[in-house]
Amino acid sequence: MLTRVLSSLSLYWLYLLVFAGLGGVFIYLSQQAAIRVGDGSEYYALYYAWADTFRPWMTDSAFAHYQALVDTHLVEYMPSLQHVMEKFPELRIGKTADFNHFWFYSFLAFLVALPFNAVGLGLQVHHSFLLLHFVLLMALFVVFIRLYGRRGLAVAFIMTLLSPMLWYLDKVHTELLTVVLCMLAVACVHRRFYLAGSFFFAMASTQNPSFALVAFLPFCYRILIKRREALTLFEVVLTLGTAILVLLHPTYYFFRYGVVTPQLLTMGADLGLNLSIFYIWLLDPDVGLLPFWPIGMLILGLCFYFRFIEKPTTTEQDNRFFILFMMAFLAINLYAHSSTENLNSGAGAGPARYALWYLPLFVPLLVYVLKHLDGHRVLALVCVVLLGGNTWYNFAVSAPSNKENLPYPSAFSTFVQSNLSRWYSPHPEIFIEKFGGYGEEIGQVNPLAIIGPDCAKTLVIPGGGRNRVLAPASCFFDQGKISDVLQTVAASRQDTQPYYIRLTGQQVDASELELSVGEYLVGIDQRGNAGLASGWSGIEATGVWSIGSKAVLSLPCSEKQFYFQQDVLRIRLQLTPFGRQSIEIKHQQKTLYKGDIEAAVDLEVEVAPEQCSNSSIELELHIAAPKSPFEMGMSEDRRKLGIWLSRYSLH
Repeated sequence: MLTRVLSSLSLYWLYLLVFAGLGGVFIYLSQQAAIRVGDGSEYYALYYAWADTFRPWMTDSAFAHYQALVDTHLVEYMPSLQHVMEKFPELRIGKTADFNHFWFYSFLAFLVALPFNAVGLGLQVHHSFLLLHFVLLMALFVVFIRLYGRRGLAVAFIMTLLSPMLWYLDKVHTELLTVVLCMLAVACVHRRFYLAGSFFFAMASTQNPSFALVAFLPFCYRILIKRREALTLFEVVLTLGTAILVLLHPTYYFFRYGVVTPQLLTMGADLGLNLSIFYIWLLDPDVGLLPFWPIGMLILGLCFYFRFIEKPTTTEQDNRFFILFMMAFLAINLYAHSSTENLNSGAGAGPARYALWYLPLFVPLLVYVLKHLDGHRVLALVCVVLLGGNTWYNFAVSAPSNKENLPYPSAFSTFVQSNLSRWYSPHPEIFIEKFGGYGEEIGQVNPLAIIGPDCAKTLVIPGGGRNRVLAPASCFFDQGKISDVLQTVAASRQDTQPYYIRLTGQQVDASELELSVGEYLVGIDQRGNAGLASGWSGIEATGVWSIGSKAVLSLPCSEKQFYFQQDVLRIRLQLTPFGRQSIEIKHQQKTLYKGDIEAAVDLEVEVAPEQCSNSSIELELHIAAPKSPFEMGMSEDRRKLGIWLSRYSLH
């Protein structure tokens, strides 16, 4: 085990090893493209507020520096200055402004960069946040080693680099700060350093006020229940620090705006709104922690085994307060998250960022598992193998280079809704934004219903003026027919909130797309859209761009289609390349066309309908070198575009 391998190293050499390892990771990350995610633009902007004016609110000078950052393109996907300035009109006083998210995170980045800036080694704003993340992780590793010995190194390594938190290492967002502070707090309370735990929770509460309630529990336990034990000078400092930090967020906003948190002005929360679905943060296939972190399930399974199946070989210290404290930590987080009005929140490549708040719960469980694995060589070997598999999976899902997954369902979620949709129905907001194909922009489409990948499970959205149905291309629904079916269903019910139904076999058959000889336009509300299977960007008014190196056009292959018994189906595509493009069109691994195109062209290919696979005819369009308008110097559009499809004809 890792603890035995490192047992010969002195503690200081161990710290040096951690410093070198984490330093190497962050040096590598500093060389990668900086990408803004979620609310990152606000934290960049607040950094300039501190660096320019030593004040926590935005001024003309700070806004000017933000505009300069946007103009330099050092950070990709930055919103415009106007967007940032107008985002929270309620949080403006004269020429100064605040954001919905507190400034403490940006202040810490400013502090760690201050020594470098003071000696003329000015750090870029993004690198200042990376330096803060390095300091936070270094502190986590050092404290865990101090609290748990060399076993703590394994705990820190697994909980950070082998968990979904990996994605946040180079992202300017508060999740890494929050999770690291909460892990430190839980570990301190676990080891009976109650005021240290309160202090770390109080730091976390500056960005998320609900942690003030969590900080209150070990604070009161130490001050009131264990009051007979005299406070040390260090504990007195921690007590004062905890009080100041807990009051920092509400005091600042109260004296600036008369409220204890800006959400009361900007309407970002509704207390207890979604309490009935508290489980999603742990179990939902799209936003929950455990589906994206198999090692979490392994930890829970091993805890159950050691606690209830194998009799403990060592006597555990009674720590009833810690058990009650962890239950309260869980309950407070669940209530806080149930109050959010945006369940499918952005800034994540795996689970929703709120799901990461439950990672600290696993710290004491992992310590317990590692402790009881000693002497179980076979079981330990099995765990190492499983850990290796999780390492590969974690990097596949949560590598820092991965893009946000906000508009897309996870592979596991797609499997569940394709094969086990009767077993689990996501919250409507999650289903709408994951399976609608438009993410949070779904409101612009105003759909009547969204059909899942099994072509039967349907979420109907009540409301006037709705007639568009969003369904996977593989379902081959005729838009007009399926819309008529679902409008009839909606008219027969009085629901005011979205609700699920299952299409019957008769309804599916009646709504099947029946193609005929002729031309099919592609564009908003056009019949040709039904053939757009994968690899296409958002549908535009008169066509659609392929995105990436492969796009698929799919046609139904059933007895209802005119070409079902034909020897040959001719498909003519009207394509326009983005610049000069080399393309190849394939059907069942057979090349039908290969060549370069420089301008709009009609390409005709022939396929044999009797060679249908999976009840569909699929044309694969391979693009050798898709490129983005951004890299061509044309616009800020970073989509890798290949060809524009405006229509196709069948005969």
